[in-house]
Amino acid sequence: MWGWTPDEVPGLRYPRNAQMARIEGVVVVECSIAEDGTVSRVEVKSGHPVLGKAASENAKTWRFKRSGAANEPSTVQLMFEFRLDGTCKTQCCNERFVFRYPDHVSVTSEQPGIEPQNLK
Repeated sequence: MWGWTPDEVPGLRYPRNAQMARIEGVVVVECSIAEDGTVSRVEVKSGHPVLGKAASENAKTWRFKRSGAANEPSTVQLMFEFRLDGTCKTQCCNERFVFRYPDHVSVTSEQPGIEPQNLK
């Protein structure tokens, strides 16, 4: 089992540029944990670069507490799943952030609808 467990998991919004480009998928990041439980380094192991950037920035804000012996590894892998579901017709699409203990995050958003512009 892990030597560290999440203590604080801040929410994450679906990246707007990924919504507009209809990008979805899974990102795996590896985090190095400092002795005080902060994330000292994040490396994107897999996933789309746009989603990887958002996942990496979010992972840097997580806080952990020690759950194992002091000699346990100080790295954890986190999985971020980004999914588009439905369509919105406004600038603000409904989003949902779900954390599944201990290492899985799901971010779901409606897809922004594309309205054709009147050409005159």
